[in-house]
Amino acid sequence: MPKGHLVDKIVYNTLILGAGIAGLTIAAALARRGVSAHIVERARDESKRGPSHPSARGLRLAYAHLPALLPMVERVIPSWRALEARHDHQLFFEHGAAQIIPPEHPLSRGMIALDGKHGLSVEPCEVKTIDAFHLDPPDGTHLFKEHRAGILNASAIHALLLDEFAREALQRSATVTQIIPTDSGVEVLLAGGMRLTASRLILCPGGALGDVLAMIPSTTTRWIPPLKRKWQVEVWLAREPDPNLPPMDSAPLLDIVSDNKNLFGLGIPGHPHAFKMTRRLDHSPASVQVERDAILAEARRWLPGNWRVQRTIASANMITPDRLFLLGAHPRHPRISIFGGLSGHGYKFAPLLAEMLAEHLLDNAALPEIFAPARFGS
Repeated sequence: MPKGHLVDKIVYNTLILGAGIAGLTIAAALARRGVSAHIVERARDESKRGPSHPSARGLRLAYAHLPALLPMVERVIPSWRALEARHDHQLFFEHGAAQIIPPEHPLSRGMIALDGKHGLSVEPCEVKTIDAFHLDPPDGTHLFKEHRAGILNASAIHALLLDEFAREALQRSATVTQIIPTDSGVEVLLAGGMRLTASRLILCPGGALGDVLAMIPSTTTRWIPPLKRKWQVEVWLAREPDPNLPPMDSAPLLDIVSDNKNLFGLGIPGHPHAFKMTRRLDHSPASVQVERDAILAEARRWLPGNWRVQRTIASANMITPDRLFLLGAHPRHPRISIFGGLSGHGYKFAPLLAEMLAEHLLDNAALPEIFAPARFGS
């Protein structure tokens, strides 16, 4: 809650910019420790923007392409189970994952090496029919089954996280225009003239991280890490109900990897005739409609039944050169913390990362050096 109130200036202990999964999890982690934070969110309804919008998210832990994350994976599922226990509500559905990879792809060798390590169970097997899918890749293609993978009910997660702190602490439709570090904290200017002052500021703006960092003035050059936007097109699909077809909300995650195609699909809890498919891109989509139609064609190839498009969203993730997160102090301004660069896979790590950051801010606990923003210079 505010410490004081002036005509155009409000003072807080902690400000958080962004109400995506990072902003909500750190606000909840601080609230559980008795620290109230005020969240500033530019969207009118933060749950429908970008990659943090609701419905469902996949949770895979076999990060063969990011071995630096593997020491953390055994702590990820317990962090979600803790949220479930606090609210007596199931959020993670452990249906497994099926990953289809050409044998010559480097990821295939990495997956084979993971079985039995870091609490992972990854079963390489011959490609064959899996309930809910038509699998007809080229001969020799590898199929990997990851048994502890599954679906996160993102809609329920967002609602429950909002219940963990005072909802009036979330200020929507608020556009930040400038961030000014001071000797005693940070000032944040909003469009319209409102000035927010806080002892500490936590930046969780998702795909806008580079733009937000550029708002911090500097006497020399601004510190902005070499972030890259990586795009994705997400398509929500609906199937004509058919009692002879298996329900899609209990199907394993489907990941189709190749040199020119990277598709990821998952069911939506409570919706047996719905499926979400995502195509990851290294560039902004020239035509969202063309990408949508290509995803629909793939869905009709891999998924039995008659499918149509319900909704399409194109969004961007901020990715660091090493594809690891940014978690910790701004290299030049110790009262500003960064919780970003989640690179599209940070959602599943968010509650664990939020606990780490909260313990660091309140108890000076060490953060993993691999996530230090200062690794990209100061």
